[in-house]
Amino acid sequence: MQSPPIEPFADAYVDPPDSPSDDVRLSALAVDIVLHPRSAMRRLAAHPGRRWLWPMVVLAAAALASTAASLPARRAFDSAVTQAEIQSQFEKSPEAFGGQTPDDVLQMTSSTPFAAVGMGFSLFGTILSVVVGIAVAAALFHALGTVLGGQQSFTQMLTIVSWAHVPFVFRDLLQFMRHATGGFDPNPSGLSGLVACVPGDASCVQSYWGPLLARVELWNVWYWFLLVVGVGVVCHVSRRKALVAVAVLVLLQVALGLVGVLTTRQLTGMFG
Repeated sequence: MQSPPIEPFADAYVDPPDSPSDDVRLSALAVDIVLHPRSAMRRLAAHPGRRWLWPMVVLAAAALASTAASLPARRAFDSAVTQAEIQSQFEKSPEAFGGQTPDDVLQMTSSTPFAAVGMGFSLFGTILSVVVGIAVAAALFHALGTVLGGQQSFTQMLTIVSWAHVPFVFRDLLQFMRHATGGFDPNPSGLSGLVACVPGDASCVQSYWGPLLARVELWNVWYWFLLVVGVGVVCHVSRRKALVAVAVLVLLQVALGLVGVLTTRQLTGMFG
């Protein structure tokens, strides 16, 4: 007698995603994404539903809290840097200030309306970067998965990518605690601080190593690992192909950062 075929996600949840016990399942998934990532990814791929939304909302909230807590220290830091730059420009060409002193210019640029607009853009940009970052990464992996022979849906990939961002929730919560106690790092991304410019040094130019070193941190390694597991599970491809897909994402992120550095250096050369 021939045995029945084995379902590809035999250990997945069989309940509908919007059942009354859905919140409990989300809690279980949150634990398993840390302790048993492959099992969690299989369940997410089998029943994505609207589960992509929850880690996105939690990550956006954690990032927003971290950014909001850092605003007082960042404002003081930016004010000190701006003051140093204005003073340097004033010493070179005081006639360009039209009789105003560096303190007058600093007071105008740091007034309440300017500060409020800057804070608004910072908070909005934090939320936007989370949502757009997850959506773009999901779209990229959906295209790469199709090229590699996968049969996944975009909703499946969006769910996998969204849950792979869970490590950044821990990162942002730790940063929030640091900011809430007065700590501040102007270069928080990975090891980018090793090649960062000294604040207020107008002669310093951004290093091309910055975008690469910014990716070197524990949270990114954990994120890449979850992506490899998730892409392999949802696309039904080998680990090697999943590694290739994740490597493409990392290379594109570094390349985009290099374009930003190149643009900044060219603008600095034109107006410096």
